[in-house]
Parts: sequence; C-alpha cells; structure tokens
Amino acid sequence: MAAVALTQLALAHDRVWHLAVAGLLTGVAYGLAFAALGSLVVEAVAPAETGAAGGVNTIARTAGGAIGAQLATALVVAGGGERGYVLAFAVFAVLAASAVPLVRALPVSGGGYRGGHESNRGAGAAGGAADRL
Repeated sequence: MAAVALTQLALAHDRVWHLAVAGLLTGVAYGLAFAALGSLVVEAVAPAETGAAGGVNTIARTAGGAIGAQLATALVVAGGGERGYVLAFAVFAVLAASAVPLVRALPVSGGGYRGGHESNRGAGAAGGAADRL
C-alpha cells in the first residue's frame, strides 16, 4: 500500500487531492505495519524477553525513521526542487515494494516462540493452566 502511494506521489503530485490520497494510503499502510510488528516481535521471543524485544523494536523503528529522513533529505537536495521530491518518492516506493518478499517470508502462524511448540501452548495470561487440566 505504501509503495502504491509513493509511486502515485512520484507520478502525480500537482493537486491537493493527490497528496491527500497518498497521505491516507501511507498512513494506513504504516499504521497497520507498526501495529502488526509489535505483535510479531512479542510472539517471536520467550516471555521473559518481551520487554527487551519491544525495546529493540522501538529503537529500530526510531533509527529507521531518522535514517529515512536523512535519505529523503539527501535525495531531495541532490535532485533539486520538484525533481528531488520525485526522486525521493520513487526511491522510497522501490524500498517499500522490496519489503514485500521479506514480509511474505515471515511465518503466518506457529512459527514464533509461543506458537507451534507443544510446551508453549496456552502460555498466555493463564500461564498454560488450561492445558494442564
């Protein structure tokens, strides 16, 4: 969704509604991605490691945002004016699209620490008590 929005911005950006549609699509895309990422991180680690994993997730997102902002600035300056913005939108569209194969490689279910392992079934808030009955 973000790749589509960024491609749209690279190709059509001279009307306010172009920016509004792209902003809506990008906001929804990244909102869904960040919400899902937190769950994936928690599901992928041992219960005792969720705090550290959540912290690493937050640091990675913050660092990624800072690096992305610097890259966008460099591209806009290098391209000069409108051409720089088009270049930045196109580069980020390619980066967003290149994430699709990585996301498709993630396990759908049962691939994390808590899922798919007999010893971890029911290890949620009940502490697995239901499985022991």
